[in-house]
Amino acid sequence: MIRPIATAWLLILTAASLVPRPDACCWAQGQAGVDRVQFPTDQGPQFPRGGTSPVPEWLRRYYTTSGGLLPDRVGKNHELVKAAFRSVVAPASQSTVRVIVHEKQVALGTIVDPDGFIVTKSSELVGPITCQLHGGRTLPARIVGESPEHDLALLKVDAVNLSAMQLASRPAAGPGTLVATVGPLTDPLAIGVVGLGPSAIARPRAVIGIVMEQAEAGPRITRILAGSGADRAGLRADDIIIALDGREVPTRRSLTRLMEDYLPGDTVKVRIWRGEKEIHLATRLGLADEIEGPINTADVELAGELSVRRRGFPSVLQHDTVVQPSQCGGPLVDVDGNLVGINIARASRIATYAVPADVVRSVLNDLRAGQLVTTERWLESRQ
Repeated sequence: MIRPIATAWLLILTAASLVPRPDACCWAQGQAGVDRVQFPTDQGPQFPRGGTSPVPEWLRRYYTTSGGLLPDRVGKNHELVKAAFRSVVAPASQSTVRVIVHEKQVALGTIVDPDGFIVTKSSELVGPITCQLHGGRTLPARIVGESPEHDLALLKVDAVNLSAMQLASRPAAGPGTLVATVGPLTDPLAIGVVGLGPSAIARPRAVIGIVMEQAEAGPRITRILAGSGADRAGLRADDIIIALDGREVPTRRSLTRLMEDYLPGDTVKVRIWRGEKEIHLATRLGLADEIEGPINTADVELAGELSVRRRGFPSVLQHDTVVQPSQCGGPLVDVDGNLVGINIARASRIATYAVPADVVRSVLNDLRAGQLVTTERWLESRQ
């Protein structure tokens, strides 16, 4: 059950932490008429007597029994606050795995079945996959299926009796719900609040990162946009594009129409003519507005690294826990440890998206029923 007083407490604590206090974090009367707690720096937290405290009982016990002191400027991601969530996230952390491609962590994964089924972020799976389980055991994984619209993939490892998250059917978390992003370690990765309930995020336009013209032999590249997937893949001016993922594109229009089937973050195989040679390359598609428009460097520095695929979702929760792109795919839980959703994208400096648990449950049912089967073309693009 969601604890609204826990949510109110965190919001108040966060607001209070923004103001430097030389002697204490003094809390004023809130809009809901709740007396806030005063935390002197020379002793433990002083909770209000009588009435209902805005502090969750398990968090109250942590501070009063551990002797934890709240510093004069404490935010929701202070180590003391994270430590208080250890018992809450402990079961979920055992169900969290590291997803590794080419010896690099590209995502987290959430075990959803004791027999080795793991859900993760699909668009990061470019190459052979291994999963590092809680405790350090590493196993090869294969893709069972994927849902491109949700950017979810179902993996299978050869293991049994794993600790799996429960995908119970319950209403989606609403705005103000206190949540924790879970990693494979003891403490949560981050604490935050749901800011927006289940909502659709508009589908963006994916681009290769080229300027082209129509030539007799097909679409001819006239310019490569710096920093684009085409740039990184090694495409060059004067290359003639013959096919995309095995589908021929004799004209600029046919290539443009074909690109509508893809999303930023997808990896596609490009077949080109270069001089007298036919060459095969793979490129990862990017966001049109970032490649074609000016990028505000200050915004990028503030936001940090963002997920390549971070738009075009039919239903996501928006919350403010700070999640790195390589930490997407892991569980998001409430203060009772219940699965709220699967983190799917770091979208901006202040926003992370998660696919709601009920949506994940529905997608997994389709995957297991064979309704969302990985196609040969899709598999080849990830080799």
